[in-house]
Amino acid sequence: MRLLGILVSALVAILSLVVAVVLPPIFGTVARSALDDLDRGIRVGQAFGTDAELAVLFDDWDAGWFSSTASIWVNAEFGGTGLFSAEVPVPVILRHGPMISGTPSGLGVGSIELVLDESSIPALRQFDELAGVEAFARLGLLLGFGGGARVGVDVPDFRFSSRGDTFRFGGLEAVADLARDAINLEGEFGGLQVSENDNRADVGRVSLMANVYKDSRMPVLWLGDVQVDSAGFTVLGNGRLAEAGQIRVRLGTGISGDVFDARMEGDLSHVRIAGEDGYDEGAMFSLEDLAADVGVEYGAHSLALLMDAIRSAGVPRGLGDALAMSDIAEVLLRERMLVRVDKLAFAHENRPALASLMFEFRGDELPDLNIEQLSRLATNPARLPLSVDFNLAFEQDLPRGLVHSLGGGGSREARQLDGAIRDMVAEDVLQEDGDDYTLHAEFDEGELYLNGEPLDRVMRRLGGQRSDAGNMLRELVLELGIR
Repeated sequence: MRLLGILVSALVAILSLVVAVVLPPIFGTVARSALDDLDRGIRVGQAFGTDAELAVLFDDWDAGWFSSTASIWVNAEFGGTGLFSAEVPVPVILRHGPMISGTPSGLGVGSIELVLDESSIPALRQFDELAGVEAFARLGLLLGFGGGARVGVDVPDFRFSSRGDTFRFGGLEAVADLARDAINLEGEFGGLQVSENDNRADVGRVSLMANVYKDSRMPVLWLGDVQVDSAGFTVLGNGRLAEAGQIRVRLGTGISGDVFDARMEGDLSHVRIAGEDGYDEGAMFSLEDLAADVGVEYGAHSLALLMDAIRSAGVPRGLGDALAMSDIAEVLLRERMLVRVDKLAFAHENRPALASLMFEFRGDELPDLNIEQLSRLATNPARLPLSVDFNLAFEQDLPRGLVHSLGGGGSREARQLDGAIRDMVAEDVLQEDGDDYTLHAEFDEGELYLNGEPLDRVMRRLGGQRSDAGNMLRELVLELGIR
């Protein structure tokens, strides 16, 4: 047993020696090769049909056993034109793996940590002293074993004051895991406060989470989920105060089968604007519980075709390009599109309003016509294969409360609004449901229904009315050719 223990100890010692002494230069070679590949550039503008490139270049390598140093350049181009090329004023140190820790932490073949402080950039000396921080920022890059990378940014919390004016930066932390076709990002901004005399601005904490990836069927878009949460902001200036409460926005995109699906959800707890008489007494306007939930579905192949045409072709320059764009337009018209506004809501002084909308265009049901015939058909929406379903509900006192909060409680505009609502109730365009007014409109196969009644019946009833609301509805129906 004693001999076995000695053998195990010797084996551990040999392995430790290999890891600590033999492997670092090997992993250093792998890490330097991976960094040199960055000169191929990173495409950052494809999703917007642009030709933008940001390239990070490492040069003048001085390779050591446990670490290497290099100079670093950042080049940016747009549309083939160079925007800037600058050398980072501090040489970078690449620490060789395999055991790596730092900013960011983890295991990999090599890591770089770049500290921006007065020792690396003398011009920061006065700032470091004024803000009371050891370093302005720490930037890190970890090259993983699987070919991916982790990037970290850490900017400390700092503040400084001068003659009663204050500035406070709440800090910034972010870590991103990068793979060839995927990015996972988590970051948090600690907020910002600025005050000058009697004016001030306060931006609350903001967090960001993103998990996005590339799909070969949609090469110009990053798909996945992005979520932003914010504690809101407050701005006081010239005796007026504007305030927004907690904000949450989530965007999700993906491909299911052959259909591209995008959804945006957003919530805002409240918005308030106060006048010069003080926040509590002079409130001019306020909304609460604002929310939106919107989704879009469309053919992934057709959307990719359109985006690629915009990105690569640009403006048609000849007959061939025009014919190509015409073919693309016909493909787009043959697609099925669904737009859903499942929720659009807000409240004013506890009086809520809620709307929803479903719009479906069934391009795959269009007759076998050429693009010119389809264009003429599009001028008459009543003949297109589309469906619309719209719902609206709001408390009866909501419009009057909104007008009053804007200072128009006894104005001509308020009286006109009350009159228009009474007319629409009398014409059964708006219906009373308890304390609410509701409206339900449906359109399908060229026929429109209002609150469950066919349009011709509603139009006959409107024929005896002379209200502005009735006239506007009749003109709209005639313009669209709806029966």
